Amino acid sequence: MAWTTPTTRTPGDIITAAIWNTDLKDNLVYLKTEADKFPGLAKMTWLGTTVSLLSSLNVTANVTWANIDITGSSSAATRFAIILLRIHLDSIGGAGEFGVLSVRKNGDTPSQMPRISVDADNGDIAGADRYQTVIVGTDTGQIFQYQYAETGTLQVDLFIDLLGYIEEAQ
Repeated sequence: MAWTTPTTRTPGDIITAAIWNTDLKDNLVYLKTEADKFPGLAKMTWLGTTVSLLSSLNVTANVTWANIDITGSSSAATRFAIILLRIHLDSIGGAGEFGVLSVRKNGDTPSQMPRISVDADNGDIAGADRYQTVIVGTDTGQIFQYQYAETGTLQVDLFIDLLGYIEEAQ
């Protein structure tokens, strides 16, 4: 079936079933057939209200990779989470000290991943807030992981909020 240019109408024109089927129904079928040729298309959903996934206060030590499950706030087809990473720096000792909050798809071991950091050598002082919106992959169970690594005597508050998610094409 090919696209048919719809007829231009004027007030008072009568639209018969044949005209309706050609101008509307057949063209919608055509458009759907064309869209189905692109299976890589995805659906992005922005949440009306952010969902707090992590709120860890007064952190003073490394946190190894830990799971964050978003099944309660996303769909079974979710393959990416759109999240806001935030570090609030409570205290920092001095030069050479830094802290890094990283995320990754559950079980992956990438050499590069979304992250945010606070760093004394970059001028961060107590009270500093660092924000970063990132997209992180999720496994088929809608799980991604985070870790926190630091050097020195930092104390930080860590936050991860879900802003939305991306579903694979159905």
